[in-house]
Amino acid sequence: MATWNQVNADDPLLARTAISAANKNISVNVTDYGADPTGVADSTFAIQAAINAAATPQSRVHIPAGNYRITSRLTLVSNVWIYGDGDGTYLDFSSPADSNDHLFYWSGTNLDDVTISDMRMRGNGLDLGDRSAQGAAVLISGTGAVSRPKVLRCRIERFRFGVNIYSATLVTHPEVRDCGIDACAYTGI
Repeated sequence: MATWNQVNADDPLLARTAISAANKNISVNVTDYGADPTGVADSTFAIQAAINAAATPQSRVHIPAGNYRITSRLTLVSNVWIYGDGDGTYLDFSSPADSNDHLFYWSGTNLDDVTISDMRMRGNGLDLGDRSAQGAAVLISGTGAVSRPKVLRCRIERFRFGVNIYSATLVTHPEVRDCGIDACAYTGI
């Protein structure tokens, strides 16, 4: 089983996903798409390009240890596992272009089997009782079926909502596990 900062291809959580055995070891690295692990340059478009590239072979997106500045939402796709190196992977969403935006986002008719794991996410506010925190670290909003959404071993701080998963019809087999959610203005999950 994977520990806090390791992703193991034989992890039983991975075995329960729709990612095929042939593709579970395929990992797209965001730095290969130009993501800057120093936090100086905006990594939004590079990380999104890696997510989009991983969607076709139903593989994984690795965000290696580093500080990544994100300025607009990252749109989720089905059948992709996005993972980091535990606390060493830090997604800084403290200065988004739209202060009400969400870090990881999906809205549509059907979403199946998306996992976000092993990273730290920081939003743009504090829970001071003044509603200064905005957006969600993960917002999945479906009008159709949402199946197997997972947020695992993440640290989430300074958002209005930590993880928000809902559907107008049905959400099946959601997992939010082993996460630390701090300083979120309304609710963690």
